[in-house]
Amino acid sequence: MSSISRTPHPEIISFQNISQYAAGSPSSCGLAALNAVRLLLDLTARKANVLQEIRKEDTIVEIMGICPFWESNEHLEAEEILSLPFFSCHLNMIRLENGICNYDNFRKLVRQLEPGQAALITKPPEIIALLNVSTEDDEDIFVAFDSHPRPEHPLGAAFVHFQSSQNAATYLSRLFRVEDGVLAQGGWQAQAMTEYSAHILEARLVSEIEETKAVYAANLKLLGSKTVMNSAMARHAAVQEEVARFKKLLEQRRKARQEASNAETEAEQKLQRLKADLKAARDFARSLPSTINSSGNAMQGMMQNAPMETNRNELRQLDQKGKGKGRVPDASGRREPTQRVLHKREEGSS
Repeated sequence: MSSISRTPHPEIISFQNISQYAAGSPSSCGLAALNAVRLLLDLTARKANVLQEIRKEDTIVEIMGICPFWESNEHLEAEEILSLPFFSCHLNMIRLENGICNYDNFRKLVRQLEPGQAALITKPPEIIALLNVSTEDDEDIFVAFDSHPRPEHPLGAAFVHFQSSQNAATYLSRLFRVEDGVLAQGGWQAQAMTEYSAHILEARLVSEIEETKAVYAANLKLLGSKTVMNSAMARHAAVQEEVARFKKLLEQRRKARQEASNAETEAEQKLQRLKADLKAARDFARSLPSTINSSGNAMQGMMQNAPMETNRNELRQLDQKGKGKGRVPDASGRREPTQRVLHKREEGSS
């Protein structure tokens, strides 16, 4: 792969398709930047020709080789990365600086970097590295490493070689330029968007034993993390089981409330029917006296008319049979005409 064309101020060295995005790790800029610091400060400590090394594709490939191991989209804080044994055994943190993103602050930051020191610069959510890779016999040589493709290096990650601290400060102020509209908003949110932090680092001389211990520590931390994860998964399973139990209990209670509501509705309906029946019974009871009086009067009339009708019928029968030739015995035994007897009986009954 060929690098892009180099300009004298600054010199940009980039290779195609080598970036955190090409590695499938869009949030690994902090890991890549700190890995560049580790590698370049080690080269500086061994008095290697750093400018020659950063022009090699293998160097940037080695730096970016850490990125695929971070598959999460979560951005890592600088402190989190520095606490990893792989970095903590190779690097010392000298101090932490904070400032507003402008040319004066970046120039001050660059000029304070001594040979063999680096600044891990964070302007959320991005992290890049700036290094002073000068040796004792050289003038200051500043190199930035940026794992993000930029308009200045669209092919991928890049080293940027500056000839002076002024060039470096100018580049950083342009890279982290803050729009005037953001500043005009005011408030803590606008202020946070205009600030940067810089962890000032230097290389540590590491023995083989220390490297081995770092490997032990890293592996044991990984084992501890797995243990914690297994414990968390067990607790999660227990919580899920408890949640399922509560859901079942709530469903049972819901059904019980529904059944109780249905029973209450049915009881209310029965009560309404009973009230209706009671009202009908009361209305019937109230109507009984008038019904009884009407029936009594009718019965009395029937009783009064019944003997007369009976006598009439009997006399008609006797008269039709011709007994007495239209005469019937009266109370003294004498025979009288039928019509006269009936008339007397009617008068007697009245």
